[in-house]
Amino acid sequence: MDKIIKHKLYTIKRKIIKLLYEIKVFFSVSGKGKRYDFNSAKQYWQNVPKAMGSNPWNTEKLKYISDEILVVQFKEEQKISREKFERQLGYKRAFESIKDIDNPKVMDYGSGIGFYGFEILSHFPNAQVTFVDINQSNLNIIQRIAELLKFEQQITICQVQNKKSLDLNFKNTFNLIMSMGVLHHTPFAKDIVSHLTQYLDSKGIFLVLLYNNHYRKRLSQNKGYRLNHSTFGELTDPIIDEIKNPYSDWYDDKAIDLFGHNYNLISRDYPTPDYNTYRFEKF
Repeated sequence: MDKIIKHKLYTIKRKIIKLLYEIKVFFSVSGKGKRYDFNSAKQYWQNVPKAMGSNPWNTEKLKYISDEILVVQFKEEQKISREKFERQLGYKRAFESIKDIDNPKVMDYGSGIGFYGFEILSHFPNAQVTFVDINQSNLNIIQRIAELLKFEQQITICQVQNKKSLDLNFKNTFNLIMSMGVLHHTPFAKDIVSHLTQYLDSKGIFLVLLYNNHYRKRLSQNKGYRLNHSTFGELTDPIIDEIKNPYSDWYDDKAIDLFGHNYNLISRDYPTPDYNTYRFEKF
């Protein structure tokens, strides 16, 4: 009986210590966040994260490797990405969104090196994919890969020049807009969604993958103070050549506010403790 009481008291003590530490972290703020700079973001995001999150690709440097090596590396990374649960789920939700459409038109917003868009092209022979990114070198590599994989007739590339994407203008509308692991890296996510909405079909799907508050809270606990958007960004992605990711946000149901009254939330998933996936249908 004494052992049981001692164990219960020990458990209560640990819970109190944990709670006190969380309170301390909550009130220990990491200071004022740095102002978001779009040009700094463009410079940083020419480094495209790999599926395992380390040793990102620098797309400026990729232009110097041979076509053969580029294709081999891309296909190897495709294979790895298909084994990650959050990617598997993202691909599944994207496929579900267009499976009944004969000639689907898809936008891959914040495409990086194009994994999600190329996955669409690999599974839907009649699909047309528009790759959109803030970095031209990323888009150049996408164009090159598309030509090597014989998809060049099915793609369009488009660089974002404005921090709110207000410069984007499309002649056609889309059945699906994907933005996977992207909108949490800009303070203008709501403006971007609002602008892109006009290019999404009625009943079209907007699919997003976003960091959640658990991720920010977990990293805050590790650091011992509450992270802001700048300090969170410095931890969510690696420092590359002394350049830091300038911004990361965190979402839970706040994601619903991004889409306002123009959308119905039709699915939400939690593929990892740190990411949430949301699928919205436009009215």
